[in-house]
Amino acid sequence: MATYEDPASGAIVELDSNPVTVVVQPLEALVLVQDQTREAAIGTVVHLPHRLTNTGNVASVYALWHENLRDDDGELGGLRLVRDTNGNGRADDGEETIGPGNRPVLAPDESLDLVLVANFTQPVSQGARLRAALHVVTTEQGLAASNIDTIIARGTSGLELLKSIEPAAPAPGELATYHLTVRPTRPLPPQPTSVNVDSLPQELIWAVDEIPLNTVFESLTAPGAGTPLYHLRGTPADRFVSTPPAAPAQVDAVGYGLPQLLAGDGFGFSFAVRLLPHAAGEIVNIAAVHYRDPLTGQEEASPSNSVVVPLACLPPDIDFFVDGTFSVRTGVGQAGSPLFCQVVKGAANLLPDEIDTLQVQLTSTLTGDVEVYTAVETGPNTGVFQIQPEVPTSLASRAPRDGVLETGVDDTITTAVASCEGGTAEARLVINPTNVVFDSVSNLPLAGARIVLIDLTGASNGGRPGEPAVVLAADGSSPAPNEQTTGADGSFSFPWLPPGTYRIEVVPPAGYTFASQYPPAQQPAERVLDSAGSYGQQFSIQAGGNAVRFDVPLDAPPPTGLFVEKTASRNVAEIGDYLDYRITIRNTNITAATAVVVSDRLPQGFAYQTGSARLDGEAVAEVTSSAAGLVTFNLPNLAAQAEAVLTYRVRLTAGAVAGEQVNRASAAADSVYGGLTSNTATATVEVHAGVFSDRAVLLGQVYVDLNGNRRLDRDEPGLPGVRIWLEDGTYAVTDGEGRYSLYGLRPGTRVAKVDPLTLPVGAVLEPLTHRHGDRGESRFVDLKNGELHKANFALAPPSPAVLAEIEA
Repeated sequence: MATYEDPASGAIVELDSNPVTVVVQPLEALVLVQDQTREAAIGTVVHLPHRLTNTGNVASVYALWHENLRDDDGELGGLRLVRDTNGNGRADDGEETIGPGNRPVLAPDESLDLVLVANFTQPVSQGARLRAALHVVTTEQGLAASNIDTIIARGTSGLELLKSIEPAAPAPGELATYHLTVRPTRPLPPQPTSVNVDSLPQELIWAVDEIPLNTVFESLTAPGAGTPLYHLRGTPADRFVSTPPAAPAQVDAVGYGLPQLLAGDGFGFSFAVRLLPHAAGEIVNIAAVHYRDPLTGQEEASPSNSVVVPLACLPPDIDFFVDGTFSVRTGVGQAGSPLFCQVVKGAANLLPDEIDTLQVQLTSTLTGDVEVYTAVETGPNTGVFQIQPEVPTSLASRAPRDGVLETGVDDTITTAVASCEGGTAEARLVINPTNVVFDSVSNLPLAGARIVLIDLTGASNGGRPGEPAVVLAADGSSPAPNEQTTGADGSFSFPWLPPGTYRIEVVPPAGYTFASQYPPAQQPAERVLDSAGSYGQQFSIQAGGNAVRFDVPLDAPPPTGLFVEKTASRNVAEIGDYLDYRITIRNTNITAATAVVVSDRLPQGFAYQTGSARLDGEAVAEVTSSAAGLVTFNLPNLAAQAEAVLTYRVRLTAGAVAGEQVNRASAAADSVYGGLTSNTATATVEVHAGVFSDRAVLLGQVYVDLNGNRRLDRDEPGLPGVRIWLEDGTYAVTDGEGRYSLYGLRPGTRVAKVDPLTLPVGAVLEPLTHRHGDRGESRFVDLKNGELHKANFALAPPSPAVLAEIEA
């Protein structure tokens, strides 16, 4: 809705906009993985695993088929496609064969594991390449994908290595077991190859697997008389030991070997790892079996199938510590002293045997200084990063991005690290935190208030609950006072405490009382109040918090007893909206309050609506409103221990400022004891610009140009359900009359284009102006801030069939 004043009549006119309907269209998308190259011996059966995933927003039906490809060295026999129910990468007995008539259905984000099986029976020379293709297409929108598999012919001696994990989807922190099975693929038995074990050369047929990223080795299970193999981090790649080290985390690869295998024999082993608590992303690894081909004498290393453990992306865990040992967390720092920051991010643990790095940004809220530091992994495969040696800080003015963070008293440091899917994770640290004792009515700081911090659990003072706490400075080690008397600025500080339960005791200055009878909602908006701690009740300090972070209100001496509380009908409003305010006035004195006046200063652009004021439902006659936004209500007397409710309405005019807008109301009255002044009550409303935004607006209509005159005539119908794209991916869908609109657009020359998939089959768009060029389905639009721009699209005179479809 738009409201304006008619310059001719002076009347206020309200206009409704056209309705806007946004329809999310069904969109099919898919991923088929992956192309593979395998070596296989003639006479063997080859299993080629694939995975189909529905990445669209609707359920899809799929047609799948396979074929031998031409221009290779032969044909693969017996091609068939099997649904891999247990996900082990092989076609097992009882698993369903997917034939031409089978049409699997997958919901959004659902996956289907498949195995393409081929009989490698055709006589070919060693090294020959045979290829097969797996194809998939959606039956609704015709999206297609293919994988190409290549089989390379090998001799008559070989091994294959099969690998699986249990459970199939372990969670961070859980134990997972990898099972490895070595099987012969050719008639002749393989021969051993040389490997160094316990500093001595041995001849073994051996399989080895790296410990995956974001996991820690736990144990190896290897039945039989073979040799277990443990590779220790930092040692040469071909050196193993046969006994596990005292620290399992030293192991970065494990294996098992036998001196010989008879024809047709194989072997297997298992090993367990524990996923790190912060493991994130995919955990992928591939094992290999090593042997010598008896015919060629060549050393061979046959890879296993890939085992993938999908994990959710965990946001980084960011913490500050009191010193470089990174053992005690803190939520406070000291200006001029170094900061110690640690980030735990499994997704940044990229290299198994190397130390990774991570960029960390620190920003001072007080000074605006932004510095970027490099955090270094604490060791290979830990995922724990620390800014080393430390973050230097300074109270003095510094050059930007010089590596020293400029800060100050009561500053907040924000730490930012790249997180999941392009987001950012943040943590905050307070520098030299201070709190204030203040007058709950005037909001002025108070001197002479004595504050004592009491430890209710004994966490800080050696187990003496109920006695004064032992307080430390922001460095977590230097002593700080547990009893303070405020000066002229009313400030006090308890910078660092261990986790526990505490309470403050306050001896107020003469005439003042503690605890305040005004709840937090009736206190000045800029004060930081704890509904328990600020009022002498127990509060908790959490690990990593460490500082007392609240102000303390004290009530002024009499005359008092007049209180106001203010609320708004909505927390969020747009320019042009109406908003109702409610002010409750309470007289807690033992005598009546007379000549009661409520004053309310409205934010800029908030206009009081004349005649809207009501006191307990009855109209208020004496109301004055100034151009500066001060509204004054003259109310009748308020009896002792009574309350009244004042309501009124405002309108957010075009002069209202976007963002949080606060208005403050207070009351004054006379009494037999003298003048009464209430607290100042506030109400905060977040203002949005709405349709009065200074961004550009694009609107138009897609219609059928029945007479071909390239103009929209009265009897020409609009075309619903047509999608209009901008080049940045923004789009709208036309309503039942073919209209569309896009709001909040950045200015500049943009390209608007019709999605041809949303047009009737056979429909053709015609260019309307030179801005279309010679293509009716797109056009240039020149957008300016705060302006409306119109862009129509027209269907050329349609065939009878197309017109019938449109009219249907």
